[in-house]
Amino acid sequence: MSKSKEDIKLLKENWIKDPCWDIEDTEGFEQYHCTLLAYRRICEAEWLAQAEKHHNELASKICPMINACCHVEKCAWWNEVAGCCGTVQSEQHTA
Repeated sequence: MSKSKEDIKLLKENWIKDPCWDIEDTEGFEQYHCTLLAYRRICEAEWLAQAEKHHNELASKICPMINACCHVEKCAWWNEVAGCCGTVQSEQHTA
């Protein structure tokens, strides 16, 4: 059964308040799966960008090695997976 634009808007508003489920799998909205999946991915990408921006802003305030080649493995920003400082890694991806 088709949902109204208002139904979809309400679903998105409720999901944004508590995005603890995959919105595209919401029962009754199966025919909007692709649209809702795209919406979720856009939101998640925006949240990730906001988190990285916030991280970099904090790092620039507290990290003495910002804009330098950091190899302090005990640093709070150290990224074990990448093998470098998270602040340096973020800058490399944006450069």
